[in-house]
Amino acid sequence: MGVFLYMVEGNGISRVLVCLESKDIRSNRGYAGIFGITPPGKVTIPSGYSYARYEGISLRSSHGSFGYPTQMSPDMKSVIYDKKETSLTMGGYTHFFTLVSDNEVVAISRAKITPVTYFVSGVLVAIITYILLSIVGIGRRRRHNYGWNFFRTRILELLLVSLVLTLVSMAAVSVYFVSSRNEVNMHTMISDKIISIASLMEAGVGNVSRSEDLNYPQLRRLMEQVGSDTNSDVTIYSPSGHLLMSTTPMVFEMHLLGDRINGKAYSEIICSHKKYYIQKENAGQISFYSMYAPIMGRQGNVIAIICSPYNEENYDFEEDAFIHTATVFSIFLLCLMLSLFLVSRIVDKMFRPLSEMSRKMNSADLDSLEQIEYKRNDEIAAIVHAYNRMVVELSESSKKLAQAERDKAWSGMARQVAHEIKNPLTPMKLQLQRVIRLKEKGDPTWQIRFDEASKVILDHIDILTDTANEFSTFAKLYTETPTLIELDVLIREEIAMFDNKDNIEFLYLGFDDVKVMGPKPQLTRVFVNLINNAVQAIGDAPDGKITVSLRNSTEPGYYDIVFEDNGPGVSPENESRLFTPNFTTKNGGSGLGLAISRSILEKCGATIKYHRSYTLSGACFTIIYPKELPSESISGGSIFGQDIR
Repeated sequence: MGVFLYMVEGNGISRVLVCLESKDIRSNRGYAGIFGITPPGKVTIPSGYSYARYEGISLRSSHGSFGYPTQMSPDMKSVIYDKKETSLTMGGYTHFFTLVSDNEVVAISRAKITPVTYFVSGVLVAIITYILLSIVGIGRRRRHNYGWNFFRTRILELLLVSLVLTLVSMAAVSVYFVSSRNEVNMHTMISDKIISIASLMEAGVGNVSRSEDLNYPQLRRLMEQVGSDTNSDVTIYSPSGHLLMSTTPMVFEMHLLGDRINGKAYSEIICSHKKYYIQKENAGQISFYSMYAPIMGRQGNVIAIICSPYNEENYDFEEDAFIHTATVFSIFLLCLMLSLFLVSRIVDKMFRPLSEMSRKMNSADLDSLEQIEYKRNDEIAAIVHAYNRMVVELSESSKKLAQAERDKAWSGMARQVAHEIKNPLTPMKLQLQRVIRLKEKGDPTWQIRFDEASKVILDHIDILTDTANEFSTFAKLYTETPTLIELDVLIREEIAMFDNKDNIEFLYLGFDDVKVMGPKPQLTRVFVNLINNAVQAIGDAPDGKITVSLRNSTEPGYYDIVFEDNGPGVSPENESRLFTPNFTTKNGGSGLGLAISRSILEKCGATIKYHRSYTLSGACFTIIYPKELPSESISGGSIFGQDIR
């Protein structure tokens, strides 16, 4: 405030009192909010935040959406002034306090970040990271395993692409819907606001018919009043588009905006006679909406054009759209991951028969192919049924082929046995004929020759006896009557017979009181043959080990009788010929031992198989013997009891 003295002719000294008042710029109204213009002593805070200033416990000023109490509660006062806490959560907001003095505090508040927001953000980050890592890993896995799971991979990739496209489409539609809704709502609010401003201005102007008749001081007061009532900045342009006045003239003085009306807006108002016009304008990198409307005179002509920027503090479409999109994206990604997990399990289950089929075909030979159980009636079922049918046919063909090979082998063996019988008979005949001729000639040396011939004949008779015994044993396979056998006792007895070598250690692993039905002499021959083979395989090598085990089989209703040694074992090329008659790897062997043992066990309903020992690294023969004798092995109508264990 100031007093100025000046001389006025005829009136003497005159005084002029001048009072200067600071321009009240509302920091969040119109251009001030758009360009961040802050009046002295005030601070502009971001949207979504509130602030308050307390002196003592009394509220002196505040701004924002949070309703600060006019008086601090005793608890709040204790927290801020006594405990000097810098943050506090209350009323769904997080408050941050700064002590200006011992009796003054400033609070800044924002809405509390809920656990759901953290969860959505964490899920979004985790899933995006997982997807990126998966994309990086797909190429590496494809280079190594491409083709192994070709159809499964194709199905999962197709599903993934479909779900991602669905996700993107639904997210885009959702965002577009939100955007359209916000655009409509915003346009409605803006149009209502400019219509209100225009109506108030026209009512205040009165019956002015020309722009030249406008009372500028009255028009400025009216403009200020309307701006205050509508919480807006108002700028007035002449009908020719020149700036007349504004509630925030500094934006024009600072050349943030030009003093001529926007050409597009001028054309729409003056040339197209629009009642109002709204458009998005740019000032540097700042974008905002401007509202234009004409002020009509008494004669229906345009006497001025008003402009007001739209800057609603509560309107933040970008943040709303981002939060909405992030939430939708997170939810859909969770659904996507869950769908992929479920579909992967379904696809794995669908392809499991094929994988199992491939595994069994790769790991088994023709004699050990297994059927696949599949109870569904679909496309895979046809493949499984065809595979099972093939397994049955291959099994039957394999048995027929094996039988044909055995018959051929027995035929060849018979010819060889006949040859072996004829071989000793020829020298026997020649020796006898020689002795007879010497005796008929009266040669006294015939007695000496007789002794020599007798020795040769006896040796060849022993050979014939051994051959006959082999066939006699084979013949008894079908005449021996099954009896109750204490299996563990029988095995222990046979081990004791061979446990007389210093370089071989025998170990028996079994349990007592195991009784089965079978031909005891023939089973004894089988056990003796297998133990003898193990002893001969070790020979004189030091640290020999033979282990015999009796245990319950993995096949229900059977025992496993296992013979293992640490000898050289059987070479892979000879494994398929082990149980073929007339095949032997020992010098002087007949080649009948394992063939006869197999025939004995098959008659008892048992099986024998060979594989290399996992523990001793030598040979391993496993007899799978039934706990109950098969009915076809019961002769003479006798009925034998079951195993008592």
